Amino acid sequence: MVLPSGKAFIQVKPQLALVKKGFLLTKNKLLSILKKIKMPQLDTVTFMSQYFWFMLVFLLIYFRVVIYYLPSIARTLKIRHKIKNKDQAEINNIGKITTDVNDGIESVMKKTLVVVNTGIAEIKEGSEKALDSAYKQVNKEASVSLANSLYIKSLINLHIKNYILSNAVNAIAKK
Repeated sequence: MVLPSGKAFIQVKPQLALVKKGFLLTKNKLLSILKKIKMPQLDTVTFMSQYFWFMLVFLLIYFRVVIYYLPSIARTLKIRHKIKNKDQAEINNIGKITTDVNDGIESVMKKTLVVVNTGIAEIKEGSEKALDSAYKQVNKEASVSLANSLYIKSLINLHIKNYILSNAVNAIAKK
């Protein structure tokens, strides 16, 4: 920093300043010298010209923004809003179509299930009748019913013998 006398100083301690040519200044002397220096940004002589140029540049920028940029931004926002509304309408339409298709698929599946269940019931009923008639015919012709009853009796006897033996072994094992 250069003082009004043209001498530069370097700050060594807060209360002392050293001038290049060897002079020592106190804090109070330094403050009194600094008060004599005028601050150019607060100079009233240049205030009107600064105000004029500020207002001129500000108004030029302001009107350029208002006349050129804001209408294009407003236009862009309107277009975006219209596109968004159109897309939303299409999405709603697709949602309705999807719901209608799903409802149609569900009704077709219900009808198909009824038809399949009816067909399976008819097939089951027909096969049961055919098996019953075939079973009765085989039993009549081959006298299988007598063999079946003898086989069942032998199985019952075998089961009873095994039961008796296992109870006897358990009784002996407990003693």
